[in-house]
Amino acid sequence: LAAIENPISVVAMVGPQRSGKSFIMNCLAGGQRFEVGPNVHACTKGIWMWASQPDGGSDDREAVRTILLDTEGLGAVKASQTVDLRTFGLSVLLSSYFIFNTHGKIDESAIKQLSFISQMSKAIAIRADGADEASDFEDAFPHLLWLLRDFSLSLQGDQGVEMTPTEYLESSLRTERGISDDISARNRVRMLLTTFFTHRDCATLPRPVTDEKELSQLGQAGSRATFRKSFD
Repeated sequence: LAAIENPISVVAMVGPQRSGKSFIMNCLAGGQRFEVGPNVHACTKGIWMWASQPDGGSDDREAVRTILLDTEGLGAVKASQTVDLRTFGLSVLLSSYFIFNTHGKIDESAIKQLSFISQMSKAIAIRADGADEASDFEDAFPHLLWLLRDFSLSLQGDQGVEMTPTEYLESSLRTERGISDDISARNRVRMLLTTFFTHRDCATLPRPVTDEKELSQLGQAGSRATFRKSFD
């Protein structure tokens, strides 16, 4: 890091353990930069970093280097919630583009995994005097991309109208009506997400291959798996 003189753009990926984060980061890096494995044991511990070569730049912009941060999965068997919070919080604060990687649809269980945002608001001080306001967090937080992996559902609203992945995300983050403790807790997470991550998008990716054997070897050295066209 000390040797990098160019401006940098930091992309971090966070999500549950064994959800294919390192594979996607290798796709972004254009090669085998992060370790992947076919078994139940996690490959990534803590936060691993890889820096690209400077891009070409332009007449009005200096060449930029992209730094990719691959993180230990949330909810690992031997990791504590404190470790998860530190990994999540550090990734958010370091990145200019934050990818939250999950499988399947957006549901209450997936949103609950982002409840770390509630704890972060208590553990992080933006101002020296501690008198933080919502706008202070907006300026400090990165662009959020919620990446839905192995997604096979049709994106349609209640009336059968097609919607974009980002519209799907926004509809999932709407607050619920009601005054019960459970609803209040769920709405608090939604409120913090939409307040802190003012720039947010959603993208979907289908399963990269259909063959189970190819899937287990995906991303490893020597793998010759051919991605489905819809994944490319």
